Amino acid sequence: MGVSLHTVPNQPNRILNIKDIHNVICDNDVHYFRTRLVEIEKTQNSHDGRVLPMPRILDVEQFCHERNLLLHGDGARLVNTSVASGIPMDDLVPRSRSV
Repeated sequence: MGVSLHTVPNQPNRILNIKDIHNVICDNDVHYFRTRLVEIEKTQNSHDGRVLPMPRILDVEQFCHERNLLLHGDGARLVNTSVASGIPMDDLVPRSRSV
């Protein structure tokens, strides 16, 4: 048992590229842990705390769902994200397995 982390950088326009997530997933290499979880942060520290756009969050959720991956939504600044975006907290994490 163990954990291996792979950080996926945001694009300059603060958008997460699904291709970048796909490229770090380990599915069938016995030398690496199999990917089981994707974690996303709703606000981006590297982009002045800006909120990740909801369509991109939904894209990541769909990506995880299609690949049977668990999704964890970082809830540390969930209230801030809700206030800044006007989106209710429950709607920000509809398919997250944990927050």
